[in-house]
Amino acid sequence: CAEAHFKLGSYYYEKKIGNLFNRKRNMFKHFLAAAEQGYPRAQYILALLYGDKGGAESVHKYTFWLRCAQLNGEPAAISFLN
Repeated sequence: CAEAHFKLGSYYYEKKIGNLFNRKRNMFKHFLAAAEQGYPRAQYILALLYGDKGGAESVHKYTFWLRCAQLNGEPAAISFLN
């Protein structure tokens, strides 16, 4: 369920569960699972996480997920890209 993955990713993001290493890995895993299922907010947050990471591959993933979020109607992505 995309919403469940998003909520788990949010818990890791908000540092409510897990140690630092596991938290980052699990946060990405759950946001990615939700994003791949078309959850717009997860796509937007995943884009921001890749944007913070840096590097050429991360820039490509940042752009991809930000555009997906925009196309799926995420208000923050729409206003950011406009």
